Amino acid sequence: NKKGHFASQCKAKKKNASEQGSSMALALVTLHKDEWIIDSGATSHFTMRDDWLENKHPVEREIRVANDDKILAKCCGTVRLNLPGIKGKTEIHEALYSPDLNTNLLSVGKIVEKGWKVVFSDDGCKIMDSQTKIKGKVLLRGKFDSGVFKIVPKKINREHANAITNDNAQMLWHKRLGHLNHRYMLLLRNKLAHGVKFDKTEFQPCEACVKGKMTRQPFPKSQS
Repeated sequence: NKKGHFASQCKAKKKNASEQGSSMALALVTLHKDEWIIDSGATSHFTMRDDWLENKHPVEREIRVANDDKILAKCCGTVRLNLPGIKGKTEIHEALYSPDLNTNLLSVGKIVEKGWKVVFSDDGCKIMDSQTKIKGKVLLRGKFDSGVFKIVPKKINREHANAITNDNAQMLWHKRLGHLNHRYMLLLRNKLAHGVKFDKTEFQPCEACVKGKMTRQPFPKSQS
């Protein structure tokens, strides 16, 4: 991205795909899990946080990134964020989740499709409204840091976060551990492993485990 121009007028977008996606390559490097990188190379919004997605549905989509690397998107949904300078929550629709990513990406292309403008400069970037009565109103500011433009959401309400993530964390670890039973999951969390974290609230039933325990009724004996 060149600084001081609108993303919608960016000539760099016309270059071939092998020259795009520099931030997509950075997404394979660990950054802060709550940060969002403003990326002109991404064709969609991406998140590394499966627990942030609402109204999600499964997808199987392979995406080519810089240096011909590939990542796999597993599901799609809506992310709701508390962003600095904006009242209420901002919804990021059709965000793709990929376990291969180590950060979150906001697609400049998707932002421009909404009728907004993105301006890059030495001190950061601005996402501006071009549709309402107050044209040019700055909706969101991103800072320039470590060679990328990024947005850091405000801390979300902890009770709301727990309500969203607690069940997801339990189920996520349950699936990661091969549908391990609750007793051994608690042992891993409390004593036997580092990094296995979820609250003590009651476990939610796993649909796959319930179906797996079902027994088929025997076929009726033949009357012949």
